[in-house]
Amino acid sequence: MLKKTSLSEQAYHILAEKIISGEYPGGTRLVEEELTREFGISRTPVRDALRRLEGEELIEPLPKRGFQVRQLDNEAVNELYNCRTRIELLALESAIKRLSPDELHALKRELQEDNSLETSLAVDEKFHFLIARCCDNRYLRQILEKLIRQTAPFRAHRNYSTRVEELNAERITVLNSLLAGDYESAARLLEQHIGKGKINKKP
Repeated sequence: MLKKTSLSEQAYHILAEKIISGEYPGGTRLVEEELTREFGISRTPVRDALRRLEGEELIEPLPKRGFQVRQLDNEAVNELYNCRTRIELLALESAIKRLSPDELHALKRELQEDNSLETSLAVDEKFHFLIARCCDNRYLRQILEKLIRQTAPFRAHRNYSTRVEELNAERITVLNSLLAGDYESAARLLEQHIGKGKINKKP
């Protein structure tokens, strides 16, 4: 039985973890009714979790009913992350002068004042979408936003297996480079930060 808070978020993370770890291999059928019984929750949070996973292209709808897990492999995951890294660095180059110091300081304060994993994940998401929002190329922005969503499950996988203090220190280092106006350091650190989301998964 799941906790009675953030049920759709919990269902999403459980399903994403099972998919990424290989417990639910490609082709595994996911049926809403079966998942509601397994988790002991109503259909709405399960439906929300499935829609989110579909948007991130981890699952795909079946012709008649339900979803199935898409086939994932190391090469595909690495290509996805390599693509996101290149796109986000281009976006950062465009956004660097538009990033608000006040917003960057606010993100840094959140990490310093609340050492929970939930806050760390939320700040990380806000930070990457901030780069996208400050990019002046609308098409580049749209591509980056989609890539952020597509890599979200793998990012969560990494975050849940790493100490939150380590995660926050890494994020604060990136923010400090941006606040100092050091684009080269910020780009290098951002590339390393995104790359750590890659996973080693047996085919």
